[in-house]
Amino acid sequence: MNGSSRFPAGRVALLLLIVVAVFIGQGNQKIPTGPAAGDLLAGPPASRPSGNLLRVATFNIDGGVGKADGRLDLDRTAAAIRGYDLVGLEEVHSNDQIQTLSQKLAMPGLFAPVERQWWHESFGNGVLTSLDLDHWQRIPLSNSNADSNRNLLLLRLQFAGKPLNVIITHLERHVDRQTELRSVVSLFESLQEPAILMGDLNCGKDEAQIATLRNTPGVTDAIGKALNDKTPDSVDWIFARGLGVVRSGFIDNGASDHPVAWAELSVP
Repeated sequence: MNGSSRFPAGRVALLLLIVVAVFIGQGNQKIPTGPAAGDLLAGPPASRPSGNLLRVATFNIDGGVGKADGRLDLDRTAAAIRGYDLVGLEEVHSNDQIQTLSQKLAMPGLFAPVERQWWHESFGNGVLTSLDLDHWQRIPLSNSNADSNRNLLLLRLQFAGKPLNVIITHLERHVDRQTELRSVVSLFESLQEPAILMGDLNCGKDEAQIATLRNTPGVTDAIGKALNDKTPDSVDWIFARGLGVVRSGFIDNGASDHPVAWAELSVP
């Protein structure tokens, strides 16, 4: 009996199809990342801000893809966030993107993945900052029934001789959003001042929890305050406690389907 009769071509092809299907199925699965912590950022050292004025921004980069042309261009992403001391990033598609932006802007950074896919950390939030870092924590937000994986990045930095607590996050759009937002707001309100909460909260100003937070004593909607509450119904927010607002706004250079939300904050 020869080899071809023992292993007919059709059986071999079926076996290969099964192997490929298993490979694709496992690779395509989105596996949530767990908690993590550390005290280091990666990348080139940056010039620390002097005085008591802090320029911050949050930007959902949509993986670096421009909203009009659908073209991946991290040069355009870097241009949108150049000149800030602290940048929160959402919809980052890999650690390589953080490393690339870190090199382009000469600022150390960190990737906070929410999940693994195709055997690597594939999607999440990030930070770039010229401030000294004391500590960072990656805290998962999503429960097992959530439609997508989400987390928050909690940083303890140094600014103007004081500890500065920062939360960067991107909440989901669906049923788990209210629970996630409640957890994020509760943590923000518990932090020692000065503190900043920023990110894509996927909530407009009519959302009940957002409206409550904007009217909480001691909490400042940084963009709304500077624009006298004449803000577009954006989902990108910067909230502050224990900090004054000098200027703020939105800038859209087409680098993403979101604008950059930015603010100049000061220590009173």
